[in-house]
Amino acid sequence: MFRAMDRGNRWIREKAAASLNPPQVETTLVHRVAGSYKNENDVLNTVRTGFDYCTESYVDCDHFSAAERFLNSSQIFPHVQDHIVTLVDQANRSYSEVESRSPSLLILNEWFTPAWKVRVNGKNQLVMRINEWQTGVLLDAGKNRVEFEYRPTLFRMLMLLNRITILSLLFFAVFGVLRNRLATSP
Repeated sequence: MFRAMDRGNRWIREKAAASLNPPQVETTLVHRVAGSYKNENDVLNTVRTGFDYCTESYVDCDHFSAAERFLNSSQIFPHVQDHIVTLVDQANRSYSEVESRSPSLLILNEWFTPAWKVRVNGKNQLVMRINEWQTGVLLDAGKNRVEFEYRPTLFRMLMLLNRITILSLLFFAVFGVLRNRLATSP
């Protein structure tokens, strides 16, 4: 009897924790640009007053007019038939298939840095800063395969330098051992 009650309490605790900490949504599809921002304070003031981040977004002022023009026709369609299927969800990459009847903005819930690269249907696209901290890309209507990858240039260059250094050390170690053997042999 104690065990059954303990299992029930654990289940209640798990359900309560899940309701307080819902699982993170990795990608969101929106069809409306609510506005632009110039800096972090603009976004923080907007968040304090409240906005529905599941249906609208704020785009940095450099890309606002292009995003607004692109999504303008999108507002007339009902979006209940939009689908996002996540194919790969790893630390440095996220691949999805997105289907929408109208142009849309796909938001990846990852910290924005220029190191994020995105391909839509195999073609490189502009990565946009959304809601100050998130990464996004504009998508045409229809079915799209979207591939977000985090590829920091400095890290890749340092990894290349690391491998060159290791190979050089191995080369000099082998060269030193062979030279010592040749010097000690009669």
